[in-house]
Amino acid sequence: MLMRHTLKQKGLLDRAPITFVTAEPYAGHMGIGGMADSRWLIRKLMAEREIELLENTAISHFEPEMLHLADGRTLPFKFAMFLPPFRGQKFLREAAGLTDAKGMIPVLPTYRHPEFASIYAVGVATQLDPVEITPIPAGVPKVGLMSEEMALAVAHNIALELGVTVGDRVKPTLQSVCFADFGDTGALFIADPLLPDAAGNRHRAMTLTGFWVSWLKLAFEKYFLIKMRWGWTIPWFERWGFRAIGLPLVEPISTDIAIPTTVETVN
Repeated sequence: MLMRHTLKQKGLLDRAPITFVTAEPYAGHMGIGGMADSRWLIRKLMAEREIELLENTAISHFEPEMLHLADGRTLPFKFAMFLPPFRGQKFLREAAGLTDAKGMIPVLPTYRHPEFASIYAVGVATQLDPVEITPIPAGVPKVGLMSEEMALAVAHNIALELGVTVGDRVKPTLQSVCFADFGDTGALFIADPLLPDAAGNRHRAMTLTGFWVSWLKLAFEKYFLIKMRWGWTIPWFERWGFRAIGLPLVEPISTDIAIPTTVETVN
């Protein structure tokens, strides 16, 4: 949609029709079973912008300026952007017993590896199982805020192991706040938590739309870069802000969750 906005600004829309192909069962599924009205919102935005939408569609292969779909159809193109399925880094996949079949690292609630006590994982490298089995596999997203939550939890739990702090072990809440910039408008997605429970429910899920989202995203990007230059990570006022809106970044691990305390360590 950002590309479509740029083409419109340059007066090139009539020369550049856009087709969106997705393996999701429906646009707005996002690998998390959808949230709030995301299914209808994304379809509405695509229709308003005359973007052709092909849902639940698998890709077979590419040739120069030609996309072949698994059902035999072909789509000619002059420019294409393709997002392949995620998999772990090669050096991780080659480490025996470290990852799953896709190269993602399994973790306990503390985000420590279940077999190797000296290994923790955060971010894209972690294993997150899909909330549902879709006709065509769709990966679970791992957004920036989730990675920060994982890192906070891991840093705290390592500090506990080293004896430099006291308290309970914690886990990331895996809540997500996403700003989506569509050029002439935007959407703010809030999922608490990102992954629903077995019944498909969350504590909260909402979407807000408007041109103000694009401005807010730009402002946040500038703030984020500034705080990274200063090494602030997640400053106290940001944590307080999340708590004020009911989105704590980490939470204590329930005492009824059994976590191994002695495991084999591989040097």
